Amino acid sequence: MSSFPRKILVSPGFGAGWSSWCYGPKEAAQFVAEYEPIIKFLENGGKPKEEFEKLVEELSNIMEKKFGVDFYAGGSKNLRVVEVNGPYMIKEYDGFESVLEQENSDLWFY
Repeated sequence: MSSFPRKILVSPGFGAGWSSWCYGPKEAAQFVAEYEPIIKFLENGGKPKEEFEKLVEELSNIMEKKFGVDFYAGGSKNLRVVEVNGPYMIKEYDGFESVLEQENSDLWFY
């Protein structure tokens, strides 16, 4: 079980999601949502754009090697860092992601 509170990535813009568009095992989507290099980058101002693109490409390569997932990163332009205080689920509608938190369930990321 992971410790809380912790920070995650969500894409609240319509068009494409981030972790919600990560098709593969639940662990792959959680890995994308909690990818610390991008979280730190965004918290430190999110510039330059070229560095961000490099981090997204590195993540895509890791996803292929670690999970066998061809990760679509279209939601990266809208990424935001959100802090969660317990198990969470990322819901998506037309690319717009929102975070739900709950105390206990097998469907939630811990």
